[in-house]
Order: sequence, then structure tokens, then C-alpha cells
Amino acid sequence: SSSSMLDGNGVFNLNFNYRDKILHIAALKGDKGKLAYLESLGFTLSSSMNVARYISSSAHNNTLPSLINKVTSIKQLLFLPTHSTHDDHYQFLIKNIRLIMCHLSISIDEDMQHTFSFFEKVQAKRGGLNILASQDAAFRCLIESFPRILLLSLNNHISPILDFLQNIGIPADHIPNIILAFPPILLWNVRLLQTRVLALNQVRQFFSFVFCIYRQ
Repeated sequence: SSSSMLDGNGVFNLNFNYRDKILHIAALKGDKGKLAYLESLGFTLSSSMNVARYISSSAHNNTLPSLINKVTSIKQLLFLPTHSTHDDHYQFLIKNIRLIMCHLSISIDEDMQHTFSFFEKVQAKRGGLNILASQDAAFRCLIESFPRILLLSLNNHISPILDFLQNIGIPADHIPNIILAFPPILLWNVRLLQTRVLALNQVRQFFSFVFCIYRQ
């Protein structure tokens, strides 16, 4: 109950965890708590409102507990615990994103246009692209530009995509970089991803063949 959640001074009882506190605030505010929860993750008020509005407009399960579970699970799946060996990975990612922004500024592909927009929004923030090295900041940037990720099924969509990436030889600790370099890949289904990977392999084999002929 609300009374047992607070002590005599109106402060949260230490026996209650973060999730319980968020649910309590949601009950008090009467807005289903999504806005308060998103702000607690570091989203600005305007970003929280945009993401919450997007989530609420869908036909999916939109309860606050389901959102908390989805955010926690996605962060665990996509962003591994930071290790010092990962620093070089993020610097390599940031360097290549800068190259992409310089040399591929125009694209007729909708997914690439959305990705460029994502890069530009991150670049405009304080700290620029370097904030992608921060897992919490990278997650916020990802969701601000691609809120649909929060509507994806963990078991039926996200996990199969991540499993596929590992099965084609991408190490688990490199997958966050793949996602940040091209977020729309998470929105594809496995069949589409398989088709595009096959096409890339065929292009690679063709150019390898041409290169061999050229060398002769």
C-alpha cells in the first residue's frame, strides 16, 4: 500500500526496490507511470513524452511493469557489461561513423536515411558521437530515434536476430557496435536479414573474382 511504502518522514522504505518505487509513483501520478520511468532513465521530458506517446499508441501490452521488463532485458541483451577491452571497439565504431557521415551523406535507402538522422542527432548532443561509448547514453539515443524497438518481442524477434548475428560469426561483444552502427537491423525479421547477408556475400564473391582476374 502507499502508506507502507513510505516511512514516518514520507521517505521511501528501504525494503522496497527501484521497480516498486516507480510503480508507486505511477499510482500517485495517475499517468500509468511511463513518463516518470523514462525520465528516471535519463530521458529529457520532451523525449520521455515522445517515447511514451509512441508506446501508448500501439496495440501491444503497454503496462509499466512490461515496459520496465522490456528496457531491462534489452539493455542486458544489447549492451554487455563494460570492460576495458571494449574501449577500442567503441573508438573504432565512432571513427567509422564519422567516416560514413563524411562520405555517405546522401542515401535513397529509407533505413540508411533514418540511420544518418540518428547519427546527426547524437552528434548534436553534448559530447557528440563519443557518448555512444556510454551504455546508458547509447541506449537513450537508440530509443529516442527508434522507439519501435521497445515494441519488439524479446523471444520472437530480438533474441533470434542476435542469435543469427552470432551464428554468422559476429562475436557477442561486437554486436552492440553493429546495432549502433545500423539500428534498423533490429527492426528487420530474420528472413530479411538472411536475404541481405546472402546478397552481400554474393557481391563480395563477385568482387573477389574480378580482383583475381585483374591480377592475372
